[in-house]
Amino acid sequence: MTLEQPTAFSEHIHKIRVIYGIDYMIQILTALGKETLKRGFSYYSSSSDRGSVLSHLLKVCMPKPEETAKDLKKALKGMDITKKRLVELAMYAQQWIPMIEDYLGISGFASTCYYFMAHTSEGFDDQVTSTIAKYTPLSPEELRDGAFDIHWFFEAYENVGEKDFKLIYDAAKYSSSGAAHTRARKYANAALGNVEKEDLKAEIDAKRNKDLLMSIGLLPLGNLKADRENELLDRYQFIQKFKKESRQFGAQRRASEGRAAELALRNLSVNAGFTDVTRLVLRMEGKLTEQSSAYFDWQPVEDGIELMVSVDENGRSSLKCRKNDKLLKSVPSKYKKNETVLRYQEVTKKLKEQYSRTKQMMEQAMEDRTEFQVWELRELKSNPVARPIVEFLVVRTVLENVLAEGKGTGSKKEGADRFKIGFLTEEGIVDDTGNVSPIKPDDKVWIAHPFDLYISGHWHEYQKLLFDKQIKQPFKQVFRELYLKLDEEMEKCESRLFSGNQIEPQKTVGALKGRRWVADYEDGLQKIYYKENIIACIYAMADWFTPSDVEAPTLEWVVFSHRKTGKQLKLKEIPDVIYSEVMRDVDLAVSVAHAGGVDPETSHSTIEMRRDIARCNLELFGLKNVRLKGNHAMIDGKLGQYSIHLGSGVVHQVGNSMLFVAPVHSQHRGRIFLPFIDDDPKTAEIMSKLLLFAEDTKIKDPNILSQIK
Repeated sequence: MTLEQPTAFSEHIHKIRVIYGIDYMIQILTALGKETLKRGFSYYSSSSDRGSVLSHLLKVCMPKPEETAKDLKKALKGMDITKKRLVELAMYAQQWIPMIEDYLGISGFASTCYYFMAHTSEGFDDQVTSTIAKYTPLSPEELRDGAFDIHWFFEAYENVGEKDFKLIYDAAKYSSSGAAHTRARKYANAALGNVEKEDLKAEIDAKRNKDLLMSIGLLPLGNLKADRENELLDRYQFIQKFKKESRQFGAQRRASEGRAAELALRNLSVNAGFTDVTRLVLRMEGKLTEQSSAYFDWQPVEDGIELMVSVDENGRSSLKCRKNDKLLKSVPSKYKKNETVLRYQEVTKKLKEQYSRTKQMMEQAMEDRTEFQVWELRELKSNPVARPIVEFLVVRTVLENVLAEGKGTGSKKEGADRFKIGFLTEEGIVDDTGNVSPIKPDDKVWIAHPFDLYISGHWHEYQKLLFDKQIKQPFKQVFRELYLKLDEEMEKCESRLFSGNQIEPQKTVGALKGRRWVADYEDGLQKIYYKENIIACIYAMADWFTPSDVEAPTLEWVVFSHRKTGKQLKLKEIPDVIYSEVMRDVDLAVSVAHAGGVDPETSHSTIEMRRDIARCNLELFGLKNVRLKGNHAMIDGKLGQYSIHLGSGVVHQVGNSMLFVAPVHSQHRGRIFLPFIDDDPKTAEIMSKLLLFAEDTKIKDPNILSQIK
């Protein structure tokens, strides 16, 4: 059978925007016969073949306002138009869904149709958006990214029944212009248990398919509690493995796969009945530690060799080996392939990864203002890996009316005394003076940001407390750099705090890749805050994607915009914590990727942090001959006067030249106290030099002495 030839009017028909009436719709369907509807064309398409022309007319055909399902029934009488064809029409031209639902008498038909539209990866028009909002609390952006409403799905499925669901499932291809509908199908297959988990895993590993990854959490979890827990843990570990493997790819792919992993965990948490992802993560990390608890005791291997997994006071895991009660440096090579040894090595590796994940999660929770209930953080202290991470973090209570959040002015806020801040213990929250404020197990707290310490008026006291009690935090919290808005910035939509700095694009992308920044072809480097619907952008006339030999671009400004509307936001509208973290990232990029070859440790914020650490160290060691002035530590020694730059660590002797002092970083560890576990080698080096030249009469190195003399 050959198609009819185009007419003189065929191309002009695509300019028709709307036609009305059931009669026209039936004439078009009849003319199409069994021909497949054409997808992937626009109203302005110039295609003039018969199928495209008729498909366009069907797309713009609307029911008249007064027409009902009775009129449709009457018009279809004696026509050879099948139920399958009507379902395809509904998915192809959504304006017919209500009437077809009434005609077919299928309860939940509209809900199921809109389920497939909502869970594609395409955007929707205003009419579809408003209709979908009646079925799910998820926003169009969340749905497009890959979030899944499992409650809506099963409600729709149970209403229409298996047979009619299959009809709509087959017609779902007409809900999108390309292959976007396949995501909705994959989600449905997973939720109904129509795919095998291991097959799904294999395909995800082979193809790095993000849609399949987001669907794996939707597979049925089983009815028995033990089975559910095991299934949850297995999928949780698989998703985390996928996320870890994405580190090998470029920034854009790493960001998209990271987002897919976040949504996969979200879908898994919803399927399992958790209120949010954080609760799922805490539960699964606890289960991982429980499974490893048996390895924390000595177990014999052979020939007197025994193994044990050890977790130190900082939460770091290591494999211990002893023979005849004598500790060995490592497992003897002859046992490296022993099954017990391999198992213990695998457990040690998993615990190290768990420590890294938990620490990253807590630092991100501080930045994102994630709410925890008190009992959750207390429960984490029973986990030997998580306890060192949680124990020495400062927390603050969450106020319902958060006056102290400071959404704008950057000054200390009224009501700062209304929240409690300090270290969480079984007795309550202990502040810097040792006072205990009782707190209920279900009260909500945040991991405090330096902004909270700033508005509390006790920031310096907490810094001093860490030094006095030799407390090491898992990441920079109390000694984290803080950026406050300037008064002259408040009414502006951009910050030019770092404008004029020349940066190397590829180094900038590399410096910020671990901080959730991603390059956009049009809008520069972006960092997205989904909860607050804020996008931060770093603007520079740069090609962020390919190396270039042209002159390094100049950073222009940092701007914030609304994620949904794209409208630029005034800086006074940006939460202070978000502003501070974005500016901290920009400062990092400027210092690390500066085109002028500036030392990567000379950023203003880093020098301020080191100045505070130096001040506390001077008090700790009782040194009276050191003054902190600007970016330098000025030392009045017995053999001379010295100046140490707090950024580069360069030492000058007053009246003499620069003193060359070669650092040996491994020797600093354990000798110089830093208030965070992840040692900054340059900070340790500078503190060591400060102590060395403050007591210059104790210097034994002949090379250094010859330079001084």
